[in-house]
Order: sequence, then structure tokens, then C-alpha cells
Amino acid sequence: MTHEPVYLAPLPPIDFIGVVAEGIAACGGRLIEVGAWAAGFDYTDLAALAKVKKALGAAGVQAYSYHPIFEGQYDIAQLDKTSWEWAIELNRRQLRAAAAVGAKYMILHPSGPAKPEEHAARADRIVAAIDKLLGTCAEVDVNLAVENLPPGYMGAEIDELMAMVRAAASPRVGVCLDTGHANLMKLRLSKVIEHIGERLFTIHWHDNDRSGDQHKPPGAADIDWADFYAGLDAIGWDRPICPEFGPPDGWTYREYVERIRKALASNGTVV
Repeated sequence: MTHEPVYLAPLPPIDFIGVVAEGIAACGGRLIEVGAWAAGFDYTDLAALAKVKKALGAAGVQAYSYHPIFEGQYDIAQLDKTSWEWAIELNRRQLRAAAAVGAKYMILHPSGPAKPEEHAARADRIVAAIDKLLGTCAEVDVNLAVENLPPGYMGAEIDELMAMVRAAASPRVGVCLDTGHANLMKLRLSKVIEHIGERLFTIHWHDNDRSGDQHKPPGAADIDWADFYAGLDAIGWDRPICPEFGPPDGWTYREYVERIRKALASNGTVV
């Protein structure tokens, strides 16, 4: 199946978003995942974000997903009740930001680093937090894509992740499959995809050699990509995929876009 690529686009100063959007479109990009990580970026300024959506649309580019700030005070697995409630509020605000730029999915990191003995209590916190966020999801028409994380975090084990996602009992809650994180856990991607099934909302697509979360282009390390595509084909998954890696040294952005499109059109790798 052919999968439309979703290019990462951390928000620059708002005044320059039109130029960035035109550059992405000129290289053949159509969908982006907005990242709200720039120092001083105010994701509560919905009027400014509406301008972002307008500038993207004028260039023929659309925000597909939104990757908010995560961990620290945003961690919905916190055990301290006051901190946990504040984390929920911060994520509510980011859901509204996602809607303001036109995204239909917000990526959700379920936790920061977590001790094994705290997983049960933190899982309860995550499930309860997601339940509290669902009202805002419905209000702004944005779905939550809970990301599988690296070793040492909640949701690194797919059984644990899916237990939390299914506990939400809402079609608005699904999974962002991060291929690199799954590889760090030594998981077979086809089996992971089978387990996630219809709850698979989006994919962060990148490679590593299991020595770290390296975000290499697919084919540059040791993930079995034939197994990955077989897993997608088995569940009939045909949604867009987000390449979560930058252009290697020496590549122009246009070459980066072209190689990604070719790989995703042919169930192949970028390098």
C-alpha cells in the first residue's frame, strides 16, 4: 500500500510559517506533524495558531498531527495529585492548540521515566487522565495517539500500552507506533502491529541499532522493514506515516522528500 508521508515541522516564529509551508510544498510535502517545542512558543495563543493554520492552507499544506511538549510538568503519570491535575490541564491546552492548527491527532507520551515498582499506580493515573481528557477531545475534535516509549518508561511494553489504551474504551484513543522505540525493546514489529490492530492511529518511522534512540533513516540500521510492512498489510493499514528523522548529511530537503515518497510507495527503505 502507498502511505502518504507526514513531515516533521517544529513551529518556527509564527511570522515565518508561511515561508516554511511554501518550502515544504515546493518540495512535494503536503502533510506535517507540528512540534510545539520552540523556546518561548505560546501554544495557548489560539489566535496565532489560527494564523498558522491559514498560512499552511494557503501553501497547500495541512497539519495532520501535533506533537506537544512532554514529560516534566506535562507527565500524566505523576503520582502527586496536584501535579497530576496540572499535567491534565496542560494537555487540555495542547489539545486545543492541536485543533487550532488543524491537526486531527495529538501524540501523547504516557509518562516520564518510571520505576518498575510504580508502574501499576502510574498506569491508573494515565488511564484516569486520558478519561478526563476525552471531553476536550470531543469538544475540539482531536484524537489522542498514545506513543510507545523507550525502555524505562510507561508503555514501553506493548501489553502495558494496550491495556491503558483499551481501558479508555473510546474510539478517540489509539496508538502512535514509534518503530525506533519498539526496536529498543527488541520487539518484532509485525507482532506489535497485530496487537495494536484497529487502534493504530499514526506511526513515527525511524531506525536504530538498539544502542540508543538514534532516529536514523529506515535502512541505516537493523530494523526488519519487510516484517514492518508485512504487519501493516496484514491489518490493511493505509494511513499516513511520519518520518521521524532529519535529512542525512549531504541531502537536500527535496532529495529527502523524494526518497521518503519512493520508499513509502514501494514498501522499501530510505537508504
